[in-house]
Amino acid sequence: MFILFAFYAGLGSYKPTDFAVPTDEAFFELLGYFALYVGFLFLAFSRISENRMTSLLITLSVVAAQFVVSWIRPDIEGYSGFLVFVFVLGRFLGIYHPETQLDEPLDLKRQVLGWIALIIFVLSFSPRPFLL
Repeated sequence: MFILFAFYAGLGSYKPTDFAVPTDEAFFELLGYFALYVGFLFLAFSRISENRMTSLLITLSVVAAQFVVSWIRPDIEGYSGFLVFVFVLGRFLGIYHPETQLDEPLDLKRQVLGWIALIIFVLSFSPRPFLL
């Protein structure tokens, strides 16, 4: 889910048509910003696995998938405001649940409460909270 969230957040940030710039100076500037974006995603994904090659593979796969979707459907864009949350989740909070003291299953009352909370979250989630 975290990788899909990151995919959506960066969707449309860079499109294949952006690199068809006529001047060399603008092309290299765009290429530099693109390298910063890839490095940003690598830092966000670096805690998923201890193997750096796995994190790099996930990063490049997400960027390639974003390019493919932007090439097929250039009108689809994500919400880049979520990139802050991607970085905070991936770099500082982590995506794995910490160990708990009690390792017992939830009773029926808590399961129902959990499903209700999930339904409320899905119904109130906005994929683009602020349209500018």
